[in-house]
Amino acid sequence: MSSPGSTEVRLLVKSDVESGFSCGESTLDTFFRKRAWDHQQAGVSRVFVLADTAKPDQILGFYTLAAKVVERDVITALLRGSFPRYPLPVVYIGYFGTLAGQQRRGLGRALMADALHRCLHVSASLGTLGVFLDSLSEDSTAFYRALGFSEVGQSMLPQSMFLPMATLRASIG
Repeated sequence: MSSPGSTEVRLLVKSDVESGFSCGESTLDTFFRKRAWDHQQAGVSRVFVLADTAKPDQILGFYTLAAKVVERDVITALLRGSFPRYPLPVVYIGYFGTLAGQQRRGLGRALMADALHRCLHVSASLGTLGVFLDSLSEDSTAFYRALGFSEVGQSMLPQSMFLPMATLRASIG
């Protein structure tokens, strides 16, 4: 890997799925190789990759963003105010992974910072109450919790987690 600061987050291009990316989590790896491009082309989600600028074909991580609604009772305990009785809008980080062998080196934090900035930007134009994701492991749950996400629902994997938009705005500014 090249030196820190020599990465960029960009939209997935078709050749990225053939890069050999693997984060070590089969669900994420299979999605990236077999469905990421199709989902993006169909408008199901947008896939963003963290690429090494010195080696643009080396993918260091990725995440997906999509619109989602969640049942009102799932998140209102974490929010202030009153809300309609129907499902509520959130931005959904559907998949998130960093390259095996490069984990715990700050790439995940950089990638999540980019994702959260994009979520905040989306909320300026589209009604969203926060960011929702599903954590696949206890380690990733701890990672998301350290970033301000709270567990919602039962404590089991995958663990649903939520970050209110008001909290995100206050932390990013």
